[in-house]
Amino acid sequence: MDELRLGLIPNYRRCWGIKGEPLIAPYGMKHEWSWLWLSVEVAEGGLEALWTPRVGHEITELFLNQLRQSNPDSFLIVVLDQAGWHTINHVPEGVLPIPLPSYSPELNPAENINCVLRGETANKYIEDLLEKERLIEQKLKEYWENPGSLVRLTFHPWIREQWSKIQKLICRYNI
Repeated sequence: MDELRLGLIPNYRRCWGIKGEPLIAPYGMKHEWSWLWLSVEVAEGGLEALWTPRVGHEITELFLNQLRQSNPDSFLIVVLDQAGWHTINHVPEGVLPIPLPSYSPELNPAENINCVLRGETANKYIEDLLEKERLIEQKLKEYWENPGSLVRLTFHPWIREQWSKIQKLICRYNI
């Protein structure tokens, strides 16, 4: 699980250009953001998303409750980074939050999809936040329609190695 801040200040990536020709990058300074909360089911390619106007402890709990309601019959292991608002007071029953070590975003499967989503709007000036959200949702739709591509993007080798160990623990403790 992770959140992605999207705003109206463009993000830039390297791009190709013609030698000797200047590259012109669009620019804007509108301070307006929304946050996209994402959770990826790495083995099956499931994806859960929530747009919010801000982040906070209560939003983290709201998103965990949404995950719980979307998967009422499953036991959920949720990988979280060490963001300050990921501190949870009330964890829904059937959810096990696992914090990642500090400064290790590469271990979070949701970070991979965040990079792809940032690339969808890179080097573009978008004047309206709803338009930017619409572009991101179009990309997310591709993953909802093709879960295999999401699995290839997020099912890291270290997760594959631990998958059987996690399943054994779940069986041992009847979780």
